[in-house]
Amino acid sequence: MVRALWKLEKLELESCSSLEVIYDMQGLIEDSMEYSDQVVAGSKLKELRLNGLRKLEHIWSIADPGRILSFHNLDSVEVEECESLMYLFPSSVAKVLYNLSKLVIEDNRGLEEIVAAAVDEAVETVARTLEFVFPRATHLRLCGLPGLKSFCQRRHISKWPLLRTLQINRCDSIQNLFCEIDLFRDAPGNNNDVGSPSQRTLFLVDKVWIFF
Repeated sequence: MVRALWKLEKLELESCSSLEVIYDMQGLIEDSMEYSDQVVAGSKLKELRLNGLRKLEHIWSIADPGRILSFHNLDSVEVEECESLMYLFPSSVAKVLYNLSKLVIEDNRGLEEIVAAAVDEAVETVARTLEFVFPRATHLRLCGLPGLKSFCQRRHISKWPLLRTLQINRCDSIQNLFCEIDLFRDAPGNNNDVGSPSQRTLFLVDKVWIFF
């Protein structure tokens, strides 16, 4: 099943009431798709749209959290009404979303974080600050997520240099969406050093909608 999914460029699933896992990575350790000790070869997937998957618990179920799953071609991700999901991306997937331009997450009541805070102790320590860079992301929409507390519940830095639109609606449990966020473009005269959270701002984008 995973081999077949690996060839897809667009995956759209709707109202699959019994589906619990989409990409089950168990057993890929010896699979031919693996091209190094720590990296599993990237999928061709560009668009992912999930709607009404009530029992979905994992989009990616990873056998070895220390391995990086290279879904680097992903351009658009939309996840709606998947109420059993507690997080969207494993950190190993989120770290390589270099082509992601659009992320929409709506009406997922069980979602607590967008990137999983789980740690493989053999690879990294809890004290380490994670960094997520989305160099092409222009649109981020978070709507109807009453359980969402943070982008990632571990200390992290996220960078969105091209973000144009940020929409947040009915996300009443957010405590601190981003520990530290960098929305500045790399340009002459810009100081892009990451400072303390109190010195940074979340809303340096062209359009922002926030409703509580």
